[in-house]
Amino acid sequence: MKGTSHYELLGLHASFTEEELRAAWRKAVLRWHPDVNPGPRGAEYFKKALAAYQVLKSPASRRLYDHELERDQIA
Repeated sequence: MKGTSHYELLGLHASFTEEELRAAWRKAVLRWHPDVNPGPRGAEYFKKALAAYQVLKSPASRRLYDHELERDQIA
């Protein structure tokens, strides 16, 4: 898991609420959606933000992701 974590990408802390997640996702969409921010960089960040949102919105996938982050920090 190299690079920016999903939390950092969306500007969230580890104990975010569902409302904070939705607000962070809306902010990312308004900033990086390809219709608003054309070009490869906008599309790339939008895809990363979408992947981050999809992982963090599901408690099960979030637990797996957190476990991977912890494992990578130890290594």
